[in-house]
Amino acid sequence: MILRFGFRNFLSFEEGVECSFESNSKDKVNTLLNIRGANGAGKTNLLKALAFFMDFVANSFNLKPDATIGVVPFYNSSDPSDFFIEFKTQKTSCTYLYELSLTKDCVVSEKLSRTNKRSTVIISRQGNNIETISEFRALKNIRLRKNASLISCANQNEIGELKDIYLIFSKVLTNVTVSRSFMTLYFDCAEDYGKETLSIISKLYYDNSKLFADVKKFISECDIGICDIEIRKDQSITEGEIFTPVFYHKYNEKLFQLPYSAESRGTQFLYTNLRLFFSISQCPHTLLIFDELDMSLHPFLIKKLISLFEPINKSGHIGGQMIFTAHDTTIIDSLKADGSFLLNKSDNESFGYRIDDCSSAIVRKDRNLRTPYEQGRIGGVPKL
Repeated sequence: MILRFGFRNFLSFEEGVECSFESNSKDKVNTLLNIRGANGAGKTNLLKALAFFMDFVANSFNLKPDATIGVVPFYNSSDPSDFFIEFKTQKTSCTYLYELSLTKDCVVSEKLSRTNKRSTVIISRQGNNIETISEFRALKNIRLRKNASLISCANQNEIGELKDIYLIFSKVLTNVTVSRSFMTLYFDCAEDYGKETLSIISKLYYDNSKLFADVKKFISECDIGICDIEIRKDQSITEGEIFTPVFYHKYNEKLFQLPYSAESRGTQFLYTNLRLFFSISQCPHTLLIFDELDMSLHPFLIKKLISLFEPINKSGHIGGQMIFTAHDTTIIDSLKADGSFLLNKSDNESFGYRIDDCSSAIVRKDRNLRTPYEQGRIGGVPKL
């Protein structure tokens, strides 16, 4: 579970930014964090930074040994780009802090600290030199690559001591990416899916009856006129197996079939993306990074969608986390001040803060948050 993360010298962020999932309620961590701001403020860039960071840590060993690292510094700065993330794993109660510094050519440094009553540096890397505590001495036997993270190298060498750490970075789904040769967790959320991609998604539903049942139930509850969905499996000489969805609508007690292409943009969005929301929301210690959540959806449906990430039962058991962008202002109050992060720009440099960091004279528990936001009193809106 992610507590907080940050970075500097990446895309439109020069001095850096820190985002936190930590709740104002004692000992609680939010499952949702909404990134909002004016067009061009850096919302997508923030998600790209996190997606890049998580993917590099988990999968950079997949790069060719002589490949450059796809880091994108602030306006081509020659300084290293720095990232950090604080998190808890599924099997321990400790808090971990991982820090990474890199350039386009190499990893400059890595450091992993563990806090359990007191903080201890357990792994430190400078260039290709590693220092560890005795518990992780097996790491000294692996051969590092200058363009790969220590965690990715350890996973490739099946070093079990870092398995739980690796899972934090690998169990990520996202619909954003930067120019990377090894991004393997990218899921396109564009509504105009080609036949091949739509078949892959439909096959996933075809093979997973529980997931498909959840998706159909959700869509049928959205008042968009669909009472059932069927996945048809066909065989093509040139393309092999093809899986195609058929949507059923009822009129005068009769069922009528419509293809995917005839459905609304909102229906297409839900069908193709609900697999991501259900997969992450029901699985602890996973992360969904999603850009433009309000694309093609009514505000009421957005609220229904993010409700999937609410605690599953009264005991507080939760699934995964989601960080997302959305311009819709109706969800601000439901997420509260610690669930919304505002971005602004000054001289084309992005900077941000959580709503609860704003003046207490404006942001108060007895007032809604939507009004001061829409009035521009706390930032995160265009200056027209």
